[in-house]
Order: sequence, then C-alpha cells, then structure tokens
Amino acid sequence: MKKLYALLTIVVAANVQAQTKKVTVHSTIDHVTVYTQGAQVQRSATTSIPAGTTTLVFPQISPELEEKSIQVQGRGAFTILSVARDRNYLRNQAPNADIRQLQQQQDALEEKLTRENNRLKVYTQEENMLTKNQEIRGANTGLKTQDLREAMDFQRNRLTEILDLQMAIRRNIRDITDQIDRLEAQQSALMAGSDSSTSDLLITVSAKEAISGGFSLSYLVKNAGWYPNYALRVESISRPLAMEYKANVYQQCGEDWKNVKLRLSSGNPSESGQRAELQPWQMRTFNSRADMLNARSLLSRTGNSEARGVVTDGSGQPLPGASIFVPERSIGTTTNENGAFSLQLPPNVRSLNVAYIGFANQTVNVTGSPLRITMVESKRTLDEVVVVGYSSQRKVSASLAGAIKGINIKGKNQTTPPPTIPLDVTTTYKPTTVSFEIINPYTIPSDGKAYTVTIRDMEIPAIYEYHTAPKTDLSAYLLAGITGWEELNLMEGEASIYYEGAYLGKTLLNLQEASDTLFVSLGKDKNIVINRKLQKDYARHQFLSGAQTITHNWEISVKNNKREPVRILVEDQLPISTQKEIEISKTAYPGARLDETTQQVTWDLQVASREEKKMQLQYAVKFPKDKVVNFD
Repeated sequence: MKKLYALLTIVVAANVQAQTKKVTVHSTIDHVTVYTQGAQVQRSATTSIPAGTTTLVFPQISPELEEKSIQVQGRGAFTILSVARDRNYLRNQAPNADIRQLQQQQDALEEKLTRENNRLKVYTQEENMLTKNQEIRGANTGLKTQDLREAMDFQRNRLTEILDLQMAIRRNIRDITDQIDRLEAQQSALMAGSDSSTSDLLITVSAKEAISGGFSLSYLVKNAGWYPNYALRVESISRPLAMEYKANVYQQCGEDWKNVKLRLSSGNPSESGQRAELQPWQMRTFNSRADMLNARSLLSRTGNSEARGVVTDGSGQPLPGASIFVPERSIGTTTNENGAFSLQLPPNVRSLNVAYIGFANQTVNVTGSPLRITMVESKRTLDEVVVVGYSSQRKVSASLAGAIKGINIKGKNQTTPPPTIPLDVTTTYKPTTVSFEIINPYTIPSDGKAYTVTIRDMEIPAIYEYHTAPKTDLSAYLLAGITGWEELNLMEGEASIYYEGAYLGKTLLNLQEASDTLFVSLGKDKNIVINRKLQKDYARHQFLSGAQTITHNWEISVKNNKREPVRILVEDQLPISTQKEIEISKTAYPGARLDETTQQVTWDLQVASREEKKMQLQYAVKFPKDKVVNFD
C-alpha cells in the first residue's frame, strides 16, 4: 500500500509539473534610485496569465542584482507561489551603443578589406599572364622588329602599372588591417571585466481563470552609484559665489537605463587648489642630520591632499571606469580611458577603496607617490547561479510573504536631455538622507562611464578672505565663507574652480571640518604677493659652554596688487619644545594672536589696493651644541 501511495504521489507531482506553463514577460525600467554606491531598480510589466499554475519568466535582468533584495508585487486575481532568480549564460546582454557602432565600423572595414584582396588577386593573375606571354614572344623569332618593340613596350608599361597598383593595394590592406585591429582593441577595452550573462526572474503564479495581471519588481544592483561634483565661479570678490551642483552617475550592472526617472540619494588640473594648513611644530633633537631628514620625509607622506594613480588588470591593461572612493565618505571619482585618476583628499586620509565590475574590491594605502593598482578577478561560485532565499528553486508560499529572509513577496488578490542641461529637481528630506528627484527622464548606459546630471544652479552670498602660510607656501589662497550651508543639502566632493574667468584647478568641499561657516578654498591669487625672509641682522648663533642658542627673526610681507582692498589672514608658528634640553625664548609677534596649544600665530590684516604690509616673527632656541634641531 505504501509503495502504491508513493507511486501515485510521483505521478501526481509529475502531472502537476507538466501542467506548469512558462510565459515570457518583457518588463521595462520605470524608476531607478541611485545611491552613492549601488542602485535600486524598479520595473513594471503587464501580461496575460492563463488559468492554472504558470511560471512567468522575466528575462534580461541585471546579473549583478542582490538576490536578497528582490521584491515582487502583483496586481490582479492571482496568487504568487514562488520567486526564483536564474543566471542565464545563453542569452547574452545586448551590446551597448558604443560597441554596436564599433562593430558596424569593423564590418564595413572587413568588407572593404575583402574587396582589396580580390583586386590584388586579379592584378596578380594579370601579372602572371603577362610574364608567360613575354616568354612566348621572346621565343618566337619570326616576329618583325617593329612588332616585337611595340609588344615589349606594351608589356613593360602595363606590367609597371600593375606593379604600382599592387603596391597601392597592399598599402591599403595594411591601413585597413591596422584600423580593424584598433577597433577590436577598443571593443575589448569596453567589454573588459563585463559579465556577458543575464538574469531571469522566475515568478510562479496561480490563477483560477485567465486574467490580465500587473507586476512591479524591484531589486538592488552593484557596480552603480553617483558622486557629487561642483563648479565654483567667482567673477569678483564683491559678487556672490556661483555654484553648479552636479552629480556624476555611472553604472555597469548589465542593463541600460533608457529614459528612466532618476532619484539620487545621499543614503555613500595638475595643481591642487587646496590651501596649505600648518601643523603643530614640535621641536626635538636628532643624533644626525640623516635622522632628521628621514623623520621629515615620513611626516611629509602623511599630509597628502591629492591621490593620483592608474588602475589596471592582471595583464597590465588599463581599466577605464573603475570607481575610487574615500572610505566612509562621499568623495570619489572614476578612472579615465587610460585607467588614470586623480582625487582631492581631506586631511588624514590613509586609504582608498577601489571597485570594478568582475574584479574583487580593494583597499589601497595612500602614499606620496602615484599609485599603481592591479585589480584581481573575482571568483564566482556555483551557489550564485540559482538562488531562492537560501535554497535553489524552492517554492515559497504567498502566505509566507516577507517571512523568509532573502525574498520579499507581496501578492494582491483583487478585481533624455543632454547631460549638461539643468534638469528639474525635487528635493526630498529624510531623517538621515537627502534625495534629489530628477523630474525629466534620463538615459544611463551600462558602460561604466560617468554621466553628468545637474542637480541645481545657485548663487550663494559669501564672505571672501585670503589665507596664507608663507612658511610652507608663498601663495595667497582665496577662501569663500558660506553661512547656512546646511540648508543647501551639499555633499562632500571635488569642485572645479573658475576665478575671474580663468580655470584654476580643483579643490575639495570638506564638510566634516565645517562649523557654522563652510570655507571653500578657491585657489591661488597671483595678484597677492607674499614674501618671508630671514633677517640676517637678527640671526645669531651663541655658544655657551655645552649649549648653543640660535635666534631667528623673520620678516613677512603682503603686497596687494588688486584694484580692491582685501582681508588676509597670515599664519605662521612658533616652535614647541618636546624635550627639556630644548628651550624656547625671546618670542615676539607684534600685532598677531597666539594659539597657546599649537603655538600658531595669526595676523588678521586689511590691505588696501597697491598697499604693502610687513610683520615680524622672532624666537630663540637653546639646545645642546652636539645635537641637531629641526629648524626648517
């Protein structure tokens, strides 16, 4: 009896399996929420559902989706029985527009190459025929001299013409072959590291009768994101600061976002425009000058304001479109077509995160030298092919919707503007994030390139002042102070600087160090001339028994060559003794204020047009004469 029951169970199960129909459903992407790292894609579809049990196949879904983020919502008189994700290696992704264009160019060149090879073959055959004919005529002594001369002239002229044509054809063949090789190399670069497979979402539903049903699908994808970028323009320090708030959106998740609504969520040129900042000057002794230089070199490597480098694969080929981010910050960039990047850094950043599709994420240490980052291909396991919750092809009852970790099912039973044109944007405030709703639809191909979306253009009242630290840099940096910046929903990121119509370079919006006023460094102003000179009359060396005393007196000057008066903060510092055998005395800094903790002195000056002002800084250092002290 038990054997008969088991046999009947197998027959019934097989019959039910045979009765399950498969219907392919084509969905469209309606909306994408792009986070600083990753994106949530929302699709919709309407299809006819026959009576009984049906498996709906939604093809061409991103292979980079997070299985545990899949959410399905149905509209209609049917029940969702299960949801599964199946990796499809037979149905490849459609190539993007750039690759399709390159393939078309290659096809045209290959057709042209075939024609040139055919022409070469024809002329080679004619050359052989003329050569054989020449041998026959040469052996025929019965020809008249005039006839022989005419025949030889014809053969010589025609053979010369044929050989010239063959040489030109071979040159054309070389040129065409070279063009085809370059097109193939470009296609390889565009497809480097990309996953050619797709995903199929398998949704099994049950309906009592044939109906029309609607579906909403959403899921998270990797290898996508955005990072802020700004353009700061100052026409004059008497006018407001013009700011272009932009987003660089990129994705390489295997599906093109064509004419979709975007929501951007905050929920992650060779000269730096970042002003120099003084660090506390802690004076100590060294056993030799070499020890002092080594210590100074180590200190200089910890104050990088910019990171530069190249990202390549294991064979040394550049990886364009790789993402470079400061850990736990929204500051980031992508590599160019040569795999190179440069990124402005906030103080005390020691590492960067690097990500690229098909490769394992890396964390690299920031050094003073250009970085060479080699990415390692990631290894996929077979467990990633088909996943439903924690098992393969396991059916999930609709009554358990939301109860199984990894799958969220909701069933209901019921009767391209150009990238540089500013778009309409709606800002949504949330407790911990800010979202920018881009009203007009946008297209972001799956090519890893960064596409610019202008979030907002605005003019901001600013307080302008100059800062200089002539001990480290004889330059005056213009700073714009922005009050009420919290209301602007800014994020940390790089900013391009334009001052009085000229491009000056890049700076960084560093919000973590801002107080009630956000200061933005707008780069150097060469119309402010700074000098710092050691006055020889006051530079004394005194030797007393086993100690020596060195007195320095510095003269600092500021010359304003601009047509309007300026406010400038001049920063310098006194040494700090960290050893009992070093004594600091005779300090003088007329007109400046002193920070007792850091020993930094600051002059707050108002300098009229064409005016020059001078300041004095003096100190004496006593230390053992058999030691070396870091005076510079």
